[in-house]
Amino acid sequence: MKKVIALCACLLGFLSTSAIVTYTKSNGGWFGYKHVEQQTWNNGDSHLHCVDPGWTRCRVTSVNMILPSGEVIVFDENLMNTIDAVVMRSVTESNPNGNFIYDNKLFVRYKYNVDKNKLKVEVMTLDEARAEGYNV
Repeated sequence: MKKVIALCACLLGFLSTSAIVTYTKSNGGWFGYKHVEQQTWNNGDSHLHCVDPGWTRCRVTSVNMILPSGEVIVFDENLMNTIDAVVMRSVTESNPNGNFIYDNKLFVRYKYNVDKNKLKVEVMTLDEARAEGYNV
């Protein structure tokens, strides 16, 4: 019986795991990116990496982010572009590093390296941000 309870607890923990999406872009220029790579792990975490000028768009494959309420937010190219717009506005206002809460549901942390023209963005649920020590 104890084994069944432990197994159920593990499965529930796995099912309730939501994704932390990290994407890095560098040197994209006007014509997109030459190399685009995405990795998604069993726990839902996803990493998108876009480098070098080229003709390919930096495009994320949809990742489901599960909120504690059970609501599922689909992190896709549209959401990435929306978050990018907020991040780039902050960067152009001389805030190359920072974080914000998007739509009262997601925590966004970003860092822009001007010298390398490299942007790294991490998107996670508010609970995941709290677990990392942020007061949200």
